[in-house]
Amino acid sequence: GVKDIYQSDLSHSLSTNSLGGGFRFNFNENIGLNLGVMNTWYLEAEREFVSPVVGKYTETYNRKAFVAAIGIDVSL
Repeated sequence: GVKDIYQSDLSHSLSTNSLGGGFRFNFNENIGLNLGVMNTWYLEAEREFVSPVVGKYTETYNRKAFVAAIGIDVSL
């Protein structure tokens, strides 16, 4: 939710939606395996520019992110 003037190809802020989940598998009382995933969807944004050299042009900002994690718990 920032104004267009703050958006650039080097730094931009986009609204997002994320969904994640995971599970744990216990091998025994002392050892467990954790697995998790998360996906983030960024809402696309555009900004128009006017340049004396190239005229009017539009930059489109968009990205995707996917994260996977694995962990082992050991209790002594």
